[in-house]
Amino acid sequence: MLKEIEIKNQKTENSFKELHQKYNIEREAMTQEQERAFVTECYRIYEEGGFAKTFHSNSDDFKKHNGKSFKVIRRVTDQECDLISQPMWQIELEDGNKFAAFSEEITLADQIQLFAADLINKSVL
Repeated sequence: MLKEIEIKNQKTENSFKELHQKYNIEREAMTQEQERAFVTECYRIYEEGGFAKTFHSNSDDFKKHNGKSFKVIRRVTDQECDLISQPMWQIELEDGNKFAAFSEEITLADQIQLFAADLINKSVL
């Protein structure tokens, strides 16, 4: 299982490297059309990489939900969230709470990176 996660994570990292090489421009400088295409590709990469089993946030407003399992309902719409904040997904926690979540709160690739950085920081201190 761990090896499968490592392989998926490496594919996700490689996909994002290719995506950034393809666009080679900061998001703030993109046209709306470029940003829409970029976000669509981000959604695809994250969804192919998979979602974590539990929610984890560093936001004080959402830390109380850390460790709860969730299911992804759908992608957020442009009417719910500005394009610059996407990709985000509507999720439902095990306790029935529903809200929009950022990639770093629910995607496997982002959680692996956050936890690895946290472990490195703790071991250095």
